[in-house]
Amino acid sequence: MSFKWKIGEFDDSLLTKIRVLNTLVIDQIYKNKFGFILEKNNLVVGFISCKKIPLSNLFISKTGILVQEPEMFLEAIRALRNFTKSNNFSISFPLDYLHFSSSIEMNFLHAGSKETIVHDISLDYGSWFKNLKKKHRYYVNKAIKTENNNCKIVTVEELKIFTINEIYDFYSYEMKTRNAPLLFQQFSDFEKFIHRNKKNIFLLLCFNQSNLGFLSVIHVHNKCANYIMAATNNTGKKFYLSYLGINELFKFMQSSKINFFNFGGINSLTNQGVYHFKKGFGGQVYTSAKYIFLGKRIHSFLWKILINIKC
Repeated sequence: MSFKWKIGEFDDSLLTKIRVLNTLVIDQIYKNKFGFILEKNNLVVGFISCKKIPLSNLFISKTGILVQEPEMFLEAIRALRNFTKSNNFSISFPLDYLHFSSSIEMNFLHAGSKETIVHDISLDYGSWFKNLKKKHRYYVNKAIKTENNNCKIVTVEELKIFTINEIYDFYSYEMKTRNAPLLFQQFSDFEKFIHRNKKNIFLLLCFNQSNLGFLSVIHVHNKCANYIMAATNNTGKKFYLSYLGINELFKFMQSSKINFFNFGGINSLTNQGVYHFKKGFGGQVYTSAKYIFLGKRIHSFLWKILINIKC
């Protein structure tokens, strides 16, 4: 019998079963007590603890996907994808999408993530801009008025100026110069991610004249946009291209009828620059659990990916 996900309340008896399933019990479960329960042959074999965003069909995961055995993991993701699609809602596991095969399009919690920012795109542009911090409004306006600044948002197929390899080289070089961790350790990983998801990927590219200064990769699924990765260089800093880029991205999401924007993880202790940059654009901060727990044993290929993306 296949896996079956259902929405449910975590009552005391269910929490007892969950405690038996996993040697690690995350405190967030007891604070939230709501989520998605995974059953097989009428037995609870896994769960996700979630928080629903008011007035929406979007849920934010609090614990990641917890299953009894690692062998169940991919099948559970497939079942969850079908469940959310048939019930017309989305679950966001804050920070990044990871895709293990072209048939799977579900995201899960980034190891080490603590908080993520979510924007409600139903706000009109004027209201959204008014909610920006004063410094951010100043830099956005300055970037708009700067001569020869421009941004493009393109699909993978529309990418003509650069190759995917050049995009990765820009990203990896700028991240390494700042001693920042790479989401994609090798170009081959990035290339596979792009090609598997090319129908859902948008690239945000910002220039001064013809000089690239800021880029970002966005994944869109079920009317939710996810900020996968971004990088800026000295040109981008000099001409405030990252501020211009997020401003143009918001306009793009509105015109594309996207409902929510997951701006990704923030950490005020380990990366204050990104923290203040993202916080300055407003949005709602959601706290997420720190780890993904996959049972007593973890497949080596899953473990390798988790190690590579730790903050």
